[in-house]
Amino acid sequence: MEAKRAKILIVDDSKSIRKLISVVLGKIGYTYIEAGNGLDALEKVSIERPDLVVLDIIIPGVNGLKVCEDIRNNPATKDTGIIILTSEATYEARELAHKAGADVYMTKPFEPNDLRVAAKEVLGRRNYINN
Repeated sequence: MEAKRAKILIVDDSKSIRKLISVVLGKIGYTYIEAGNGLDALEKVSIERPDLVVLDIIIPGVNGLKVCEDIRNNPATKDTGIIILTSEATYEARELAHKAGADVYMTKPFEPNDLRVAAKEVLGRRNYINN
């Protein structure tokens, strides 16, 4: 199978955080699209079919946990990789994220290399160009 460049959907209500994540992941060859709220995220998942979603919990409209659940419950998107990247640093939030179907739970502020490693691990089950 031929390698393809992974497409990542970055979902955060902060434009500066979306930009930071895109720079961090763009440096290793991923392409990206962005959403600033939960409804936009669900629409883009449906239309764009990203390979990975980097998702905040606290976003306008539909919260990140519900977005995560909806992605997992849709047969067309259930295998999409999901990294929760949030300022919610509680045990309860971590547990809720995993129950919703997140592959990885990370908190802000984050180390850029940690996010790159997590993205590579989540996408590792597929044949992607990532360097």
